[in-house]
Amino acid sequence: MTPPPSLPPLPAGLTERELGILRLLAAGATKRQIAAELVISQSTVHTHTVHIYAKCGVSTRAGLAMFAMRHGLAARSGPAAAAKID
Repeated sequence: MTPPPSLPPLPAGLTERELGILRLLAAGATKRQIAAELVISQSTVHTHTVHIYAKCGVSTRAGLAMFAMRHGLAARSGPAAAAKID
């Protein structure tokens, strides 16, 4: 029996939870919106955000969005993605 294929490691040592938060941050969601969507506290979102910025080596949300795009991590949703489907 062969083991299931493993996923490639995430860049910068990000965790799956941090990846989800990074995508929402890069898409422009507020910490309050992220907390509500993921059903976690705003302080937990803040803590993850601090770790994400440090791991990615950026200090602004724009830098974070660029990091996400460079590594193919940006969420594919919103009007631009909908336009490509049609």
